[in-house]
Amino acid sequence: MNLTKAQLQEIADLLLCGQLCFLHKVDGSIAHYAQEQDLFIDEEDPWQEEKDKIDQDYDNYIKCEPMDSHQAFRVMEKFIDQVDSASLRQQLIDALNRRKPFQNFKYLVETSAEYRQPWFDFRLEQNVVWVEEQIEAAML
Repeated sequence: MNLTKAQLQEIADLLLCGQLCFLHKVDGSIAHYAQEQDLFIDEEDPWQEEKDKIDQDYDNYIKCEPMDSHQAFRVMEKFIDQVDSASLRQQLIDALNRRKPFQNFKYLVETSAEYRQPWFDFRLEQNVVWVEEQIEAAML
């Protein structure tokens, strides 16, 4: 199955937004729903129709999982190699070595005018590669 760059980016973006994604092996359609939900007792699941569609044809879907924390940590480490500013690079290294590394890293990058967008682009690019690897492994 040949997926377009746009399809891979869509799946990667959805995973980054906390969605579970499923790629249909036959038609290449993408199905998704929120990974975690807090519903009230009487509240209907707004994703139930999508979940039912996937469940009814589960064998024809490839489930795309988000990166685990170890993999996401590696992406942050790789991004540090892209940072030209020695000062920010050291701050990011320190952030990853302290308590709450994800929170500290995110704060530093998102408050940096110069590196905020490059971080988002890099993270999406790495997630696209992650999605491609999952799909390739599932198609074997």
